[in-house]
Amino acid sequence: MKQVVFAIALLAMASLTGCLNTEDSPVDENIDTTDDSTSDTTEDNSDTTDDTKDDELIEPVGTDGGYTPPENSNIRVDKGVIGYWTYDEPFEFVDCTTQGYTERIDWNYVYCDLDSHQDYGPQVWVNKTGKTITVECIKHYEGDYCKDHSTEYYGAWFVFTSAEGFQERIYVDLSTYREWYDESDTYQSVTVFFEPEFTLKFEPISFTIDYWYRQSSDPNVSDLYFPEKSVHRTF
Repeated sequence: MKQVVFAIALLAMASLTGCLNTEDSPVDENIDTTDDSTSDTTEDNSDTTDDTKDDELIEPVGTDGGYTPPENSNIRVDKGVIGYWTYDEPFEFVDCTTQGYTERIDWNYVYCDLDSHQDYGPQVWVNKTGKTITVECIKHYEGDYCKDHSTEYYGAWFVFTSAEGFQERIYVDLSTYREWYDESDTYQSVTVFFEPEFTLKFEPISFTIDYWYRQSSDPNVSDLYFPEKSVHRTF
């Protein structure tokens, strides 16, 4: 009887020892730890690489959207009519066929504008050759002064814009006008036209004309600004 009880006790101890050895196995813990660490590190590195590429692809503000201006460009900033009525019966509407001044059949001249832009303010011709800009006013048909303007001082502010959004603001004198009576009390007048040429620090893709009216050469007399007459055009 005592031998049977002793044998049962030995079997119980062996069984308990086997369970303890299985729970404390260091091999299983090392495998689990290594897998988790490797997986987390790889995912983190992938995320970091993706974020860096996204940052490099961010486009700067003010890009031209792929537009490249031509090397040479001529822009007319002007307004006029597409045709006119005759003054004598039978009344007839005559269509304009050319841009610029046209002598009417029965009376004076009209300025024909066929480009669908009614540009108020300074009436000018703007030429771009790369970074170099040339400006001159469109003259009245008699050639005595700039179109739609016959006062003493005439000029305009230009704001040029590059593809990257850089801007440069320049004032140009277009003409100056003087009238007087000489010693024999004879009326005299003269108009001097300017054709300013200047080179910008960048090649522009567009420009805006802000219309300022110079009342006097006196620096103490302020200019008059007409924002409703500002014009924006693209080369």
